[in-house]
Amino acid sequence: MSGDEIIESSLRRLAPTPARLDPITAAFAAGRRVQKRTTRLWQTVCVCLVLITAAIGRTTPRHADLATSPPLAVIQQAPMMPSEQSLLMLQRDIGEKGIDGLPEEALPPAQPASSANLF
Repeated sequence: MSGDEIIESSLRRLAPTPARLDPITAAFAAGRRVQKRTTRLWQTVCVCLVLITAAIGRTTPRHADLATSPPLAVIQQAPMMPSEQSLLMLQRDIGEKGIDGLPEEALPPAQPASSANLF
């Protein structure tokens, strides 16, 4: 037998090993690829929004420009008195009367606890 025949017979006996696909590894790799794409997408969107906001901020008039321009319309409204239960009125009463300016407690009457009330 010659050297070529030995090689040919050896190659004929060789069989390729079946491909072993690990489903968990394949799913993990696919998830990483998708995650990279979506991460880049929202990063790109954020950068675009920052650039748009910066461009708009440079083109809008400043407060000094608004102060020198004449008002477009003057709206007069009668001053409204806040309700007696507003925070503003509570602060005013406490400032004038101290702790006595706090309102009276408005708690419902206490009921005795029993197991019949639970169910």
